[in-house]
Amino acid sequence: MSTDPHRVSDAAVLASLTQTLRTQIVPALEDPWTRTAAIQLAALAELIRTRPPDAADQRAGELARLLDELGQPGAVAWSYDEVLAACSAALASWSLDDPRRARLRAALIAHLDADLAVNMALMGAFRGQLPDA
Repeated sequence: MSTDPHRVSDAAVLASLTQTLRTQIVPALEDPWTRTAAIQLAALAELIRTRPPDAADQRAGELARLLDELGQPGAVAWSYDEVLAACSAALASWSLDDPRRARLRAALIAHLDADLAVNMALMGAFRGQLPDA
């Protein structure tokens, strides 16, 4: 498959959108709600431009292998949602002091931590702060 060499990349469009909002639009806005909305749009465009690829398939495989190791086989060919449901069922079935629960919980928390690290860029925008250039 070939690509038009003159086509502007999505990343370049989003970078231009963020820069225009940051340097031209936001400074000209006096209404606080409109200004906050523009700041949030700039942060969202920056997030979309810089976020890593969707990790759902990789995470599903990782969690399915872990479930298999922990004695809950069968999740290997499942979707991410199905694997998460299997994780939930496993956690609900194990006692609080079961070491399998701690291992699975740690893997799930690591995924949440990774998501939070990516999405933290939006937190400043919710407080009216422009994303860093």
